[in-house]
Amino acid sequence: MLKAVPIERRSRIIHDFPYRANHRKCPHAAIVNITKSGHCFFDCVYCYAKGYPWSRSGGSIEVYENTPELLDAELSSVAICPPLYFCAVTDPFQPLDLVCDTSLRSMRVAVKHDVYFTIVTKSDLVLRILETSWRNYERLRVSFTCESINNKKLHALGKAPPAFRRLRAIEELVSDGIDVVARVDPIISGFTDDQDELTELFEALSSIGVRNVTISTGTFNARVFGTLISGIDSGPFSDSVAQVRAKYALKDGNYVLGFVDRLKLYKLVESLCRNYEMTLTICLEQVDPALFRPTQCTTLGKLTVRDKRGHFTPVCRGDCLTTCPDKDAPPCENKKLATEYPYKWITLR
Repeated sequence: MLKAVPIERRSRIIHDFPYRANHRKCPHAAIVNITKSGHCFFDCVYCYAKGYPWSRSGGSIEVYENTPELLDAELSSVAICPPLYFCAVTDPFQPLDLVCDTSLRSMRVAVKHDVYFTIVTKSDLVLRILETSWRNYERLRVSFTCESINNKKLHALGKAPPAFRRLRAIEELVSDGIDVVARVDPIISGFTDDQDELTELFEALSSIGVRNVTISTGTFNARVFGTLISGIDSGPFSDSVAQVRAKYALKDGNYVLGFVDRLKLYKLVESLCRNYEMTLTICLEQVDPALFRPTQCTTLGKLTVRDKRGHFTPVCRGDCLTTCPDKDAPPCENKKLATEYPYKWITLR
C-alpha cells in the first residue's frame, strides 16, 4: 500500500507552463504541484510526467507539506497573478489524507488572496471542497477528467475511480453551483474512441449539467507510449494494441495521432458537443483554424493584478500571446507577458 511522506519544498512554487511561444496554446498559468512529479496514487499509464528521468514512482508519495506557507508568501509578493493550477503533474485529491489536506490548505490560501484557481482531478474526493468554508468561492473552477465511460478501459489506464463515481461527483459539484469543465482527455484512438461509448459519455455529461468539454488525442514520448501499450496489452483489450500502434506515429520525438485520424476525431466530438449544446476546447494540440475552430480554452480562470488597495482584480484571461486586448497598453501594464513564454518570476513582481 502506498504511503504519503511529508517533505519540504525548497524551490519556488509558482511557475508557468513550460511551453515556449512557438508551441504555445495555453494562457499563462501559475502551477502549484502538491506532490513530486510522478508521485501519484492513480499511476495513469499515459502520464506525460513519467516520461522524464526526473519523474519516478515507487512505494511512497512524497508530499510538499509546506506548500500552503510557501504559496502564501509568494502570493503576498507578486503584483500580477495568473490563475493557479492545482496540479499539472499529479492529482491533488489522491486517496491519502496528507495529499488532500495539503491541497485543501493550499487552496484556502488562494481564496484568502482572492485569485482564480482551477482544480484538475479525476477523484471524487474533490467533493471535500463542499465541506469547506469557501465552497461558494466564485473564482474557482474544477476540471474533472473522465477519459471513458467504459470502466474496464479506465482500469487499464490507471487506478482512478470508476466512471460512475466520477460522474456522480461532477453532478454534485454542478448542483452546488461549482463551475465544472469535463476533460475527456486523452482520447486514445484505437482504444477509447469508440463512437457509441463516446456518445454515451457525452450524453451522461450533458444530463448532469456539464456545458464545457476539453479533449486531446494524446502526445506521448517513447517511454510513455511503451507504458501505455503495456497497460492496454496486460488486460482484456490486448487486441486493441495493434490498432493503437497503427494510429500513432513518431513525429519530432513523440508519438502522435495522424492528422487525418485526428481531424476525424475532432469532427466526431464537435458533433457530439453540438448535439448536447456544449462548447469544445482542444488541449495543447495545434489546430488549423481553416479546418477546425474550437472555442478558446475555458480550463483556466483570469489573470489578476494587485490594485492600489492591495486586492487582486481580474483584467484578462492571461492568453497574452494571442488575445491581449492591447499589446501597446496591456491591462496588466506589463508588456513582457505578451512575449515571455514561460514568464520569469521577476515579471510577476
